[in-house]
Formats: sequence, structure tokens, C-alpha cells
Amino acid sequence: MIKRIRQNYHWVVAFLVFLQMIVFGGLLNSASVYIIPISETLGVTRGSYSLATIPYSITCTVGTMVSGYLFQKFGYKKSAIVSLILITLSLVLTATCKTIWGFCFSKIMMGMGYGVCFTAGAVRIVKDWFFKHQGLVVGLVSMSSGLGGSLMTVILTALIEDYNWRVANMVTAVIMGVITLSYLLLRDRPEEMGLRPFGYGALPKNKKKARQEDHSWPGFSFQELLRHPLFYVMCATTLITCVMLYLTSGVVIPHFQDQGFSASEAAAYQSVYMLAVAVGKLLCGALCDKIGPKPITIACMVCAVAGQWILGVTADPVLSYVGILLFAIGLCMSSIMIPLLAAPLFGYQACLSVNGIFLAMASLATIFSTPISNLFYDKIGSYSPVFRVAAIANGVLIVVYFVMFAMAKRERRLFESRQNA
Repeated sequence: MIKRIRQNYHWVVAFLVFLQMIVFGGLLNSASVYIIPISETLGVTRGSYSLATIPYSITCTVGTMVSGYLFQKFGYKKSAIVSLILITLSLVLTATCKTIWGFCFSKIMMGMGYGVCFTAGAVRIVKDWFFKHQGLVVGLVSMSSGLGGSLMTVILTALIEDYNWRVANMVTAVIMGVITLSYLLLRDRPEEMGLRPFGYGALPKNKKKARQEDHSWPGFSFQELLRHPLFYVMCATTLITCVMLYLTSGVVIPHFQDQGFSASEAAAYQSVYMLAVAVGKLLCGALCDKIGPKPITIACMVCAVAGQWILGVTADPVLSYVGILLFAIGLCMSSIMIPLLAAPLFGYQACLSVNGIFLAMASLATIFSTPISNLFYDKIGSYSPVFRVAAIANGVLIVVYFVMFAMAKRERRLFESRQNA
């Protein structure tokens, strides 16, 4: 049994990352349950609460950008353990803070661990351990954050209602400490155990699929990309896309409470939403292996537009479920599609560096999104107009993605023609 586990340690690594993403990703995706109780306890408005999280968003962005360097310098295991310790301590500090400044400092600590412990870290370790089915495994690991969001929304809401938000935060800190200990079993690369990446050397079954493989196109070096306009267009598009998505995702529970639903009913919507995000990530990852990330990107954006528009124009219970399910699929853009687009657009040579920057743009988006939503709420007393504006903006971005895909296809043909000349 031990020998069999050792031979299939790829899946042990994936399982450990899956567990970590359930807790940490679940905490991030259920953050909106804290908006009302923390702002009321600390005596601040929702807008002020959101402004206090801006330093957290900045450290998230920086942490994601330097995550690639940390992995290269210290390895994923050491980087992740240190980051998880920081996150655990930040949860304890949040649970004991008395002022908005203490809350702000605790969020800075959490942001320092974000880049390693969320999508950037998950994509890195999966690419190191899996040669085959990377999209499926990235989707499987990433879906845990949505699954965790679904579970933790219900659990945290129950703890807040039965006790208070401080107890809920302390319980999460204890769980995160256990996850940190489990990471002692992790290994950075399969070579450390005398293994090779899962599916290494496997050949595609047909030439058409071989053409779709990212491994067939080295693409541009990172230095070349820094001089390439398409790279900067993609960075800007990623940032704007995530801002538009996070305008909705960060305020789901308070939005439903403002629509007249109770805290438990709003938590039920959030739970269904997070469960749909989990299933959507798995589905998107698997479909990317089959038909490529570009068409799935467009499908996600269409779902985001439809979901945000429905949530922005109706408070009907049934239609709200339809809207939240569609938006859940659209949210896969920020975690699954953005990292999986890097190789098809620019080649695998600079893929890991590009992923870090793209995911940093996603982190940077949180600086603007939730504060914008809550400041507008403070002014007009509703999130609905913000949702409608975001839906329109995402509709425009669909056209931008089509243009970028056409540009990337042309650049690939020019690159390959130069290589064959």
C-alpha cells in the first residue's frame, strides 16, 4: 500500500493542495458574511470597511507577483508553509482586533500569504507534478475554493448567529493551523521521490489534438513579451475583467439581505453560488483540455453578463437563483481561465511568469471592486445599479477578447513562419 501511494504521490500532492484551497479559498469566497457584523461591531460604514481592505489587496497583488520568485528560490513547500503561518496569525489577530486599524493590519498579513496559497501556487504545483490533464487537475484543485466557499458560508453564518464573528474567525484559524501541519507531507517536485510528472511522455491520440497542445509552441521569452503590445493589452483586460466580476462577487450576501432576504436565506444563495463556482471550475478545466481555453473564455464572459444583469434587475427568488448560477460560471474567468490562457496566447516558455502577473492583476482588481460597490451602496442604498453597469462592461470586454485572440493567432503564425524559414 505504501509503495502504491508513493508511486501515485501526484494525487497526494493534489489532495493536499485541494484541502488547503477548501479552507483558504473558502474563507476568501465567504468574506461577504463578515461585512455587516464587523462594520457594525467596529462602528464603521460598509464603505469604510472596504477601504480598510485596500492594503490587503495591495499585499495580495505584490505577493502574487513575487510568488514565482519565491517558488524558484525556496520551493513551493517552504513558501506555502510560511504563508499559511502568516494567514493563521492574521485570522487570530482579526478575531481579537478592537479597532478598524487592527483589522486593517491583520488583512495585510493575510495578503502577504495570498499569492502563494491561492491560484498562483495551485497552478505552479500542478504544472510541476502533472504533464497530462493539467486543465482538469487545475480545475479540480481550484474548484475546492468554491466548494469551501459553499461550506464555509453556511458554517460561518451559523457560528456568527449562534456566537459572534470573532468565534467564527478563531475556528477558521484553528483549521488553518491543521492544514499548515499537513503541508509537511508535501514535496516540491516528483523528482524528489524518483518519479516523473503524471502522464509525462504521453502522446496525443490525433494530430488535431497535438496542434492544440500548449507544449507544441514555445512562444516568446519573457523579455520578448515585455516589448509586445498584446501582453499589455491582456494585462489591462484581465484587470478590468476582474474588477467588473468582483463588483458583484464581493457583496453577494449583503445584496440579498438588502433585497429583503434574511441572513440565513442570503447565506443559502451564497452557498449555492459557491457550489456552482466549484462545479464550474472543474467543468471549465476539463473542457479546456478538450476544446481549448479560448471558446470557454467567451462562454464564461457571456454567463457573467447574463448573471449580473439578472441580479441587477430582479429580486425574484427563482430568477435570483438563475442569475447567481450563471454568474458563478462567469467567475471562473478570474481563477481558471486567466492562468490557462497564458500558454495558448504567448507559449509555454514564459507561461509561469505570465501567470504570476495575470493573477496579480486579478488581485489588484480587489483594490477597486469591493470599495466601489460599497461606496456606491453608501450613496444610493443599493448594489443593483453597479451590477447592471458591470454587465454592460463585460459585454464590451467580450469583443475585446475576440480581438486579442485574433491578434494572438496572427502573432503565432508569424512566429512559426520565422522559425520555419
